[in-house]
This record gives sequence, C-alpha cells and structure tokens, in this order.
Amino acid sequence: MKDLLVWWFSPKRAKRVSSIIKIIIGILIISSFFGTLIGNMIDLIDAYVNPPLYLGMSYLLLPITFTLFMEAIFWGGLFCLPYYIFGKRSEGKKRYLIPVLLSSLIIGSVCASGLYTKPGTVEITRTQLALLETRLGEINKMGEFYTVREFSYDIAELTEPLPNFLINEAEGFSKLVLFYKDSEKEWKEYYWLPSEPVKIREEWRQSHIEAEAMMLFWGRVNQSVFYRGTKEWEQVSNLLLTWFNDYRIDQRMHPAFANWTLLPK
Repeated sequence: MKDLLVWWFSPKRAKRVSSIIKIIIGILIISSFFGTLIGNMIDLIDAYVNPPLYLGMSYLLLPITFTLFMEAIFWGGLFCLPYYIFGKRSEGKKRYLIPVLLSSLIIGSVCASGLYTKPGTVEITRTQLALLETRLGEINKMGEFYTVREFSYDIAELTEPLPNFLINEAEGFSKLVLFYKDSEKEWKEYYWLPSEPVKIREEWRQSHIEAEAMMLFWGRVNQSVFYRGTKEWEQVSNLLLTWFNDYRIDQRMHPAFANWTLLPK
C-alpha cells in the first residue's frame, strides 16, 4: 500500500508536469473511491435494516456484500491498475494482479452504465408503490384526496432508477403501475415539444387520441382538446370509461372529481 501511494503522490516528482497531472488524477480517483465506499456501506446497512430485503438470509452475506460494493471496487481497481502496469513490480505479480484489476473495472463499468441494479432496489420500489396504491382515494392532512395524478408522479420518481425491462408483471408490479409506464411511453413525445406556441402541443394531442385519453386519465391535463359530442371525444370518453372500470378508479381517486366531494352538500 505504501509503494502504491508513493507511486501516485510522490513529492519528489511533483515538479514534473506529468507528475502533477498524475497526482490530480490520483486525488480524484481516491475521492471517488471513498465517496462510493461510504454510499455502498449505507446501501448494505439498508439492505439488512429495511424489509423485505434479505430478511433472515444472512448466509448470502458474501455475495450481497460483493455486489453492493462493486462501485467502490471499480474505483479501487482503477487506482491500483496503473501502478501494476507502469510501476516497477515483478512480472509474477503483474501476471495475476492485472487480470483481476481489469475484471473489477469491467464489472464496475457495467454497474455504472445502468445495466446493473443493486440488490433489493426492485423489491423496495414494488413495495413502496403497492403501499401508495392502497392510499388512492384517501384524504391527507391538507384535506385533499390522494389521486391517480399524485400516484403517477410517485411512480415516475420511484421507477426512474430502474431499467424498463425490470418493470413488469413477473417482478410483481401492479397492472395500474404497468399501465402508467405504458402511458409514459405514449406521451413522451408530447413533452419534447415546445410549450409555446400552445397550438403545437394541441395539434399533437388531436392526432394522438389514445395518448390524449391517457393524459386525462392520469390527470396530466385537465381538459380535452376535443369538444363533447364529436367523434373524437366519444373515442376518448370510451377509453376513459374502460380504464376506470378495468383499474377500479372511482371519483375519489381522480383529480377531476375527487376534491369536488369535499364541498358541503
């Protein structure tokens, strides 16, 4: 360890420009290592403290620890690898250490790229969303109903760290959550459009009837672009009624009706 630190931060070579650059790079890498190490330790504690993660599964401690600390292992490998490649080390040590360090970098890169999800992330997200879904139609401390609009923003926030291929029925997510993710794909293009002039987004809604109905269902827009009595409005209305029935959404659960029920009779 002493030789490793001297190779990175030796003050004898600090006058050379290349040595100064190496010292700066070394500081950045070691800072990232300790930052991710602390974060990974917090994740490990959460994995054993917060149900339903790993409850009574202490025999999995080793693989769980390994996977949770992959980000820290990546930065540690990145710190050690240049030393064993360019430093004055014996060929014997280079022969077995360099492949190990390269492997840690490759696996760590996969973690950082988003192809890897920390153990328990899916379980935590699914549990949180299931609890929130049971709250639909309830009144909060402010005297307002928790509706599908608020639920949709919670779904978006909680599922944002997860890759889409993990959000499916097989992973235990509810049909309502999956319907939101489908809706999110349908109206994605809408939010890419400029908000001014208003006509641009209105024309998009007029040409995407199903997405229009989805935005009304989730309370993302308050009013349809179609007039009542038109063929397009009938299509939107039929879709809304179908979804309200399929997902058992009553008046307390939708922003267009919920808070009206708070008015005195």
